[in-house]
Amino acid sequence: MPIKKTASKTKQAKNTLALELNGNQVQLLVQIPWFNERFLLPGEEVSDYDCQLQLLIDSIEAKDALDLILVKDIHDELREVQRMRALRQSVLLQGMVDKLNRILKTPYGYEDDLRGEVLLLAWENRPEEGHKKLLVLLKEAGITLNGLMAEAYSLKAKTLDKVEHQLARHEKNVRETFKMIDVRRNHALMRQRLEFDLEQDRQQLLIDNNDNS
Repeated sequence: MPIKKTASKTKQAKNTLALELNGNQVQLLVQIPWFNERFLLPGEEVSDYDCQLQLLIDSIEAKDALDLILVKDIHDELREVQRMRALRQSVLLQGMVDKLNRILKTPYGYEDDLRGEVLLLAWENRPEEGHKKLLVLLKEAGITLNGLMAEAYSLKAKTLDKVEHQLARHEKNVRETFKMIDVRRNHALMRQRLEFDLEQDRQQLLIDNNDNS
Protein backbone atom coordinates (compact mmCIF):
# COMPACT_ATOMS: atom_id res chain seq x y z
CA MET A 1 0.00 0.00 0.00
CA PRO A 2 2.38 2.75 -1.18
CA ILE A 3 1.27 6.08 0.23
CA LYS A 4 4.37 8.25 -0.30
CA LYS A 5 4.98 7.88 -4.01
CA THR A 6 8.10 10.09 -4.01
CA ALA A 7 9.87 8.23 -1.17
CA SER A 8 12.62 5.72 -1.77
CA LYS A 9 11.68 2.03 -1.73
CA THR A 10 13.72 1.42 1.43
CA LYS A 11 12.10 4.26 3.35
CA GLN A 12 8.69 3.34 1.99
CA ALA A 13 9.00 -0.27 3.14
CA LYS A 14 10.09 0.90 6.58
CA ASN A 15 7.20 3.31 7.06
CA THR A 16 4.32 1.49 5.41
CA LEU A 17 1.70 0.25 7.84
CA ALA A 18 0.91 -3.46 7.64
CA LEU A 19 -2.86 -3.09 7.22
CA GLU A 20 -5.47 -5.15 5.36
CA LEU A 21 -7.42 -2.57 3.39
CA ASN A 22 -10.03 -2.77 0.68
CA GLY A 23 -9.74 -0.87 -2.58
CA ASN A 24 -11.80 2.06 -1.37
CA GLN A 25 -9.71 2.48 1.78
CA VAL A 26 -6.47 2.36 -0.23
CA GLN A 27 -7.74 5.13 -2.48
CA LEU A 28 -8.72 7.20 0.54
CA LEU A 29 -5.29 6.76 2.13
CA VAL A 30 -3.58 8.07 -1.00
CA GLN A 31 -5.07 11.43 -0.01
CA ILE A 32 -3.29 11.32 3.39
CA PRO A 33 0.51 11.34 2.76
CA TRP A 34 1.41 11.16 6.47
CA PHE A 35 -1.00 8.35 7.42
CA ASN A 36 1.81 5.78 7.49
CA GLU A 37 3.65 7.58 10.28
CA ARG A 38 3.82 5.61 13.53
CA PHE A 39 4.32 7.40 16.83
CA LEU A 40 6.32 4.87 18.83
CA LEU A 41 8.54 5.03 21.89
CA PRO A 42 11.46 2.69 22.69
CA GLY A 43 10.18 -0.75 23.64
CA GLU A 44 6.90 -0.43 21.71
CA GLU A 45 6.24 -2.94 18.94
CA VAL A 46 5.46 -1.95 15.35
CA SER A 47 3.17 -4.97 15.00
CA ASP A 48 1.15 -3.94 18.08
CA TYR A 49 0.64 -0.48 16.63
CA ASP A 50 -0.55 -1.85 13.29
CA CYS A 51 -2.85 -4.49 14.82
CA GLN A 52 -4.56 -2.00 17.12
CA LEU A 53 -5.04 0.47 14.27
CA GLN A 54 -6.43 -2.32 12.07
CA LEU A 55 -9.04 -3.17 14.72
CA LEU A 56 -10.25 0.43 14.81
CA ILE A 57 -10.35 0.73 11.03
CA ASP A 58 -12.39 -2.50 10.87
CA SER A 59 -14.88 -1.04 13.35
CA ILE A 60 -15.84 1.90 11.13
CA GLU A 61 -17.08 2.03 7.56
CA ALA A 62 -14.89 4.85 6.28
CA LYS A 63 -16.69 7.09 3.82
CA ASP A 64 -13.87 9.53 3.15
CA ALA A 65 -10.31 10.37 4.10
CA LEU A 66 -11.42 12.38 7.13
CA ASP A 67 -13.01 9.25 8.62
CA LEU A 68 -9.65 7.49 8.47
CA ILE A 69 -7.83 10.51 9.90
CA LEU A 70 -10.22 10.60 12.86
CA VAL A 71 -9.83 6.85 13.45
CA LYS A 72 -6.04 7.17 13.48
CA ASP A 73 -6.27 10.16 15.82
CA ILE A 74 -8.32 8.08 18.25
CA HIS A 75 -5.84 5.21 17.97
CA ASP A 76 -2.84 7.44 18.70
CA GLU A 77 -4.57 9.26 21.57
CA LEU A 78 -5.63 5.94 23.14
CA ARG A 79 -1.99 4.84 23.03
CA GLU A 80 -1.05 8.04 24.86
CA VAL A 81 -3.71 7.28 27.47
CA GLN A 82 -2.21 3.83 28.04
CA ARG A 83 1.28 5.31 28.27
CA MET A 84 0.17 7.84 30.89
CA ARG A 85 -1.61 5.16 32.93
CA ALA A 86 1.48 2.94 32.82
CA LEU A 87 3.63 5.91 33.81
CA ARG A 88 1.33 6.72 36.72
CA GLN A 89 1.60 3.13 37.97
CA SER A 90 5.38 3.21 37.61
CA VAL A 91 5.64 6.46 39.59
CA LEU A 92 3.43 5.09 42.37
CA LEU A 93 5.44 1.86 42.59
CA GLN A 94 8.67 3.83 42.82
CA GLY A 95 7.16 5.92 45.60
CA MET A 96 6.20 2.74 47.46
CA VAL A 97 9.72 1.37 47.01
CA ASP A 98 11.27 4.60 48.31
CA LYS A 99 9.04 4.61 51.40
CA LEU A 100 9.68 0.93 52.16
CA ASN A 101 13.43 1.43 51.77
CA ARG A 102 13.29 4.23 54.34
CA ILE A 103 11.23 2.18 56.79
CA LEU A 104 13.39 -0.94 56.45
CA LYS A 105 16.69 0.89 56.55
CA THR A 106 19.00 -0.26 59.35
CA PRO A 107 19.15 2.09 62.36
CA TYR A 108 22.55 3.49 61.39
CA GLY A 109 22.01 3.38 57.64
CA TYR A 110 25.12 1.36 56.88
CA GLU A 111 23.36 -0.80 54.33
CA ASP A 112 20.09 -0.74 52.40
CA ASP A 113 17.38 -3.34 52.83
CA LEU A 114 16.36 -4.15 49.27
CA ARG A 115 13.49 -6.51 50.11
CA GLY A 116 10.89 -3.84 49.41
CA GLU A 117 12.25 -3.18 45.94
CA VAL A 118 12.55 -6.89 45.15
CA LEU A 119 9.04 -7.72 46.39
CA LEU A 120 7.38 -4.81 44.60
CA LEU A 121 9.11 -5.77 41.37
CA ALA A 122 7.91 -9.36 41.86
CA TRP A 123 4.41 -8.06 42.58
CA GLU A 124 4.46 -5.96 39.39
CA ASN A 125 5.42 -9.00 37.31
CA ARG A 126 3.08 -11.46 39.09
CA PRO A 127 0.51 -9.61 41.23
CA GLU A 128 -1.28 -12.66 42.63
CA GLU A 129 1.89 -14.43 43.76
CA GLY A 130 3.61 -11.30 45.05
CA HIS A 131 0.66 -9.92 46.99
CA LYS A 132 0.89 -12.26 50.00
CA LYS A 133 4.66 -11.86 50.33
CA LEU A 134 4.27 -8.09 50.13
CA LEU A 135 1.69 -8.11 52.93
CA VAL A 136 4.08 -10.10 55.15
CA LEU A 137 6.83 -7.54 54.60
CA LEU A 138 4.45 -4.63 55.22
CA LYS A 139 3.39 -6.20 58.53
CA GLU A 140 7.04 -6.41 59.54
CA ALA A 141 7.52 -2.79 58.54
CA GLY A 142 4.47 -1.73 60.55
CA ILE A 143 2.53 -0.16 57.68
CA THR A 144 -0.59 -1.18 55.75
CA LEU A 145 -0.84 -1.35 51.97
CA ASN A 146 -3.22 1.62 51.94
CA GLY A 147 -0.85 3.52 54.19
CA LEU A 148 2.08 2.76 51.90
CA MET A 149 0.13 3.97 48.86
CA ALA A 150 -0.82 7.17 50.69
CA GLU A 151 2.84 7.77 51.49
CA ALA A 152 3.75 7.10 47.86
CA TYR A 153 1.18 9.67 46.68
CA SER A 154 2.68 12.18 49.09
CA LEU A 155 6.28 11.50 48.01
CA LYS A 156 5.48 11.67 44.28
CA ALA A 157 2.72 14.30 44.36
CA LYS A 158 4.34 16.77 41.93
CA THR A 159 5.20 14.12 39.35
CA LEU A 160 1.77 12.49 39.66
CA ASP A 161 0.05 15.85 39.15
CA LYS A 162 1.91 16.30 35.87
CA VAL A 163 1.05 12.77 34.73
CA GLU A 164 -2.62 13.18 35.69
CA HIS A 165 -2.77 16.46 33.76
CA GLN A 166 -1.42 14.81 30.61
CA LEU A 167 -3.68 11.79 31.08
CA ALA A 168 -6.79 13.98 31.38
CA ARG A 169 -5.81 15.90 28.24
CA HIS A 170 -5.45 12.75 26.14
CA GLU A 171 -8.68 11.27 27.52
CA LYS A 172 -10.47 14.47 26.57
CA ASN A 173 -9.01 14.32 23.06
CA VAL A 174 -10.36 10.78 22.66
CA ARG A 175 -13.86 11.83 23.76
CA GLU A 176 -13.86 14.88 21.48
CA THR A 177 -12.76 12.85 18.45
CA PHE A 178 -15.47 10.26 19.11
CA LYS A 179 -18.00 13.11 19.24
CA MET A 180 -16.71 14.41 15.91
CA ILE A 181 -17.18 11.01 14.28
CA ASP A 182 -20.66 10.75 15.79
CA VAL A 183 -21.62 14.20 14.49
CA ARG A 184 -20.38 13.32 11.03
CA ARG A 185 -22.41 10.09 11.05
CA ASN A 186 -25.53 11.85 12.30
CA HIS A 187 -25.15 14.51 9.63
CA ALA A 188 -24.87 11.80 7.00
CA LEU A 189 -28.04 10.14 8.29
CA MET A 190 -29.87 13.45 8.27
CA ARG A 191 -28.79 14.11 4.68
CA GLN A 192 -30.00 10.66 3.65
CA ARG A 193 -33.33 11.27 5.37
CA LEU A 194 -33.75 14.67 3.72
CA GLU A 195 -32.90 13.23 0.31
CA PHE A 196 -35.41 10.43 0.88
CA ASP A 197 -38.13 12.89 1.96
CA LEU A 198 -37.45 15.17 -1.01
CA GLU A 199 -37.66 12.23 -3.38
CA GLN A 200 -40.93 11.13 -1.78
CA ASP A 201 -42.32 14.65 -2.19
CA ARG A 202 -41.21 14.71 -5.83
CA GLN A 203 -42.88 11.38 -6.54
CA GLN A 204 -46.05 12.53 -4.81
CA LEU A 205 -46.05 15.75 -6.86
CA LEU A 206 -45.76 13.75 -10.07
CA ILE A 207 -48.68 11.57 -9.02
CA ASP A 208 -50.81 14.61 -8.16
CA ASN A 209 -50.00 16.25 -11.51
CA ASN A 210 -50.94 13.09 -13.37
CA ASP A 211 -54.23 12.89 -11.50
CA ASN A 212 -55.06 16.49 -12.36
CA SER A 213 -54.22 16.19 -16.04
